[in-house]
Amino acid sequence: MVISYLLWSIVSPVVTRIYCGQSYLLYCGHSLSPAVNRISCGQSYLCGPSYSTPPNVQTGTINYGTGVLVLTTDETIDVTPYGTQVDLTVFFINQIAGSTTADNVNTGDSTGTYVSTDVGSATVVEQDGQSITLHLTELARVGALLTSGTPGGDGGANHLDIGSGGLLDIGLNPSVVAQLVLQELPDALPPVLLSGRVNLSTGVLVVVGNEILDVRVPMNTSGMYVGDVSGDMYLNLQGCAIHVQEARDFSYDFTVTLTEKQRVALIAVSNTPGGDHEPSVLDVHARTITDMAGNTNQPSLNLIMNETEDSVPPRLTSATIHYGLGVVALGFSETINYTSLNLQHALLMDHNGGTGASLPLTDCTILPQAQAPQYYNDTINAPSRHYVVFVLDELTRSLAIALSNTNGGDSSTLTVALSSLFITDMARNHLVAVPAYDLVETPDLLQPVVTFGVLNYSTGLLRITTNETIDVTASATTMDLNGFTLHNDASTTVVGLQGASVRDVDDVSFDITLTEEQRALAIALSNVPGGDGSPVRMSIAAGAFVDVAQNDNVAVVGMPLSEGKNDDDDS
Repeated sequence: MVISYLLWSIVSPVVTRIYCGQSYLLYCGHSLSPAVNRISCGQSYLCGPSYSTPPNVQTGTINYGTGVLVLTTDETIDVTPYGTQVDLTVFFINQIAGSTTADNVNTGDSTGTYVSTDVGSATVVEQDGQSITLHLTELARVGALLTSGTPGGDGGANHLDIGSGGLLDIGLNPSVVAQLVLQELPDALPPVLLSGRVNLSTGVLVVVGNEILDVRVPMNTSGMYVGDVSGDMYLNLQGCAIHVQEARDFSYDFTVTLTEKQRVALIAVSNTPGGDHEPSVLDVHARTITDMAGNTNQPSLNLIMNETEDSVPPRLTSATIHYGLGVVALGFSETINYTSLNLQHALLMDHNGGTGASLPLTDCTILPQAQAPQYYNDTINAPSRHYVVFVLDELTRSLAIALSNTNGGDSSTLTVALSSLFITDMARNHLVAVPAYDLVETPDLLQPVVTFGVLNYSTGLLRITTNETIDVTASATTMDLNGFTLHNDASTTVVGLQGASVRDVDDVSFDITLTEEQRALAIALSNVPGGDGSPVRMSIAAGAFVDVAQNDNVAVVGMPLSEGKNDDDDS
């Protein structure tokens, strides 16, 4: 065979001499006459100079719903393999022609300026031809959409900029710089929600979609329900806190924080401790969330929730005591299981801890949780059902005052000590033990009131009962007997009790033993044998005695006395 002319030609296998009986593949990019693909024995060929005209990109069409970018060229382009034949680093979709991502101004918030989208991470369909198909990443798809002339964009059509050498024709000639206005197809595909997950310790619930969602504005959570089975509408998520993100904080998911009431309700239908052993499901109805093009979601029902159990133990966060009412209210870091409350694991203690007196609370009365502070408040900042409330028995209340930093106390703040078995949260986590926590003390400012009086004429014992514990220890300084008198309606005689004796025992009742003269005069004023037939009455001046908080008594005027033997008189 004869080669008439060989110049810059490329054959396979690579040869310097062509032998008869062999067939050789001639790569494109060179002209032969006659036109052939292989050189054959017995033929004469003319191999002309290599073809060097660069390829040109003619059009670009982008579908913002699928992220597919299709380019057309004036000749066949070599895209096999695209990793070496296509230089995606010089491809940019731009709001302003000629821009690159270097022109974006990222201020770290929604006020940044973004004019260019990098296409470098796209994939190319490996099929040589005059039509090249690129699949943008989701991030690039949305970035380009935001600067487009379609819904979700800024109103102006995007440009496609391709730098020199972005493409090669099959003769390996690099393309020149290309700039063209893209033909834009809007994103008309609704987002699809795929799954949900919730952390029951924090109440943070995340819903994941199949594309980047628009979380720049709040979504409509009234269409979101969690329950045991799809459709039961057990728990509506309206009112939860919505995490609104910055304009360029692209995400496939959206996040909400449940209210405390919602979090606890979700625990009850979960497959975690405190739940019903079945995983919860999420129903998201239509028009709850939009994608970046403004398309609203279609219903996504029966999404199985990935549940992370509540493993955070409750902590004591507040403790108050009202010494006048004897009411103790304890606040915790989360909703607590009121039925688990066990006062056997609580003590009131002197501020000195183990060195001071301690008071058990086993005789106290637990009030219904509905009487606890904030019970009906369902907001996140002032959550409900975080409190327990109980009332001290009278003896414990009076002893607590003696250990307090209020009137009648020892000038040190009372503390409360709780073991881990005192209470649990709704997920059955035990309380973090509290060795000593200072109570916020409200002093007892309530004046004691006399409710009953009985006089034993045989012994002269006058027992006076009040509505609270009276301080009669060292009665010489705490009780003024000049303020006690006996009288009746039929006589002007008044019997003062100065000189009588007082039993020095703090209690809700206190005993005064009359002198013999006082006893005889009292009989004369009574309706017992030896008396004038009128009942004896008692008057007590205000300030004649004090309670353990040193409050003066309310005055008593003409209270009838029961006449006879005291029920437990042991004198």
